[in-house]
Amino acid sequence: MEFYKVACYNMVGMAIIWLSLLMTGAVFFEKKPLLRGLSKRSFLLLLFVFLLFPVLGAASYQSGLMMLRVQEIIVCYVQILYNMMFLRLLYLEEWRACWGVSVIFSILWLAAEKISFSFRTKDILYLNRMLEFLEYAFLQLALSLGVFLALLLLYKKAGVGKVFSHWLEWKRAWFFGILVLSLYPLLESVYQALLSWGRVVRIWETVPMLLFLMSMALLYYMNLRQMQQQEMEAQRQSLCQQDAYIRSLEKMQEEMRQFRHDYKNMLAGMYLQAKEGDAASVLEFIQEMTDGFEQQIGGQIRQLSQLRNVHMQEVKGLLLGKLGEMQRDGIQCDFEARQPFEGARMKPVDLCRCLGILIDNAMDEVRGKEGAKVQILISSQEGCVTFLVRNTLHSAVDFHRMWEDGYSTRGEGRGVGLASYRKILDRYQNALSSTAVQDEAFVQELKIRE
Repeated sequence: MEFYKVACYNMVGMAIIWLSLLMTGAVFFEKKPLLRGLSKRSFLLLLFVFLLFPVLGAASYQSGLMMLRVQEIIVCYVQILYNMMFLRLLYLEEWRACWGVSVIFSILWLAAEKISFSFRTKDILYLNRMLEFLEYAFLQLALSLGVFLALLLLYKKAGVGKVFSHWLEWKRAWFFGILVLSLYPLLESVYQALLSWGRVVRIWETVPMLLFLMSMALLYYMNLRQMQQQEMEAQRQSLCQQDAYIRSLEKMQEEMRQFRHDYKNMLAGMYLQAKEGDAASVLEFIQEMTDGFEQQIGGQIRQLSQLRNVHMQEVKGLLLGKLGEMQRDGIQCDFEARQPFEGARMKPVDLCRCLGILIDNAMDEVRGKEGAKVQILISSQEGCVTFLVRNTLHSAVDFHRMWEDGYSTRGEGRGVGLASYRKILDRYQNALSSTAVQDEAFVQELKIRE
């Protein structure tokens, strides 16, 4: 085949590969790619790679280098590397996560090709013959894509996104698992060499299928382990929430008992003043009783009733802990959840980290200050969830430096929260953060679109 035809064919193949890679990233990372927010430099880099590699592939094909085993291995690892770069630019995930998805994608695509080419009419197809070239193109591009999408659907049904995220956290299992999977180009090359020497029997291109089955078994094991851990964590959170709830009720009961005792004394005094016709003093007594009840018990009842609207257990557990901590530190806090909150399109771990950072910063700012107050609001509306944390302001805010790692108004070694907060949000296109100073209060708002 002529050089330009091979180059054009490679470009079509690379376009299909990258489209499939986009879908793979969406399944594994559980989010949409960053297409609109792609910088001009990143776009030009991807375009350069898209134009360069098909041309290099065509040159290697014309020169006969692709017939060498070593060349095949090098090309395979180069493809994994630029696929990793592609995922990194479009999903902004960790390099090791992008490498893992790139390796698994390559194994899936190779398995899809092996399955597709098992339907070829001849053992050897000559690409200089039009009919055989069309058969080769159909098998490699169209049928392989269909088989690949079917395999990817199996992964999605198996809940691969949550399993992959957990796998990344389990560092030892991640290292050994991805090391074995990353060796597949070498294993495939050894297998093909043994096959050509007649040392092994051809059993439906064994290596990629074995790796595919191994990765499925690994995912099943990880999914089972994750479900067990999630069940244990859910039970632990439920026990913690019940304990916090019981402690809140016990404290409320103690304050009710104390208030009842004070209430009797106040009524006795009010009775005498009412008997003497001192209406002003009676009204003052009533106001004091109302304020005292609101300060001691009313706020706690209102907070517990608002927490009933938070149905996401991870967030409810976080809020119970933070509200209890503020109560122990004597920080006045108003919490409100206007509508039932079921969840947001963000990983629970990341959402809890973001909310924890905002609430901790607010608590640190007001702790030990007079007239200090923290407000927390959760608003669930159609298509959007809003989290608002507001605290009274007692120090100047440098908006230009507040996002820097290590910067803090409270001294050295403290300013890591907001930098981590920004890094987390950078991974989510549907998350929008805003910061403002309003009426001598520092306001942090996080909106997450569905």
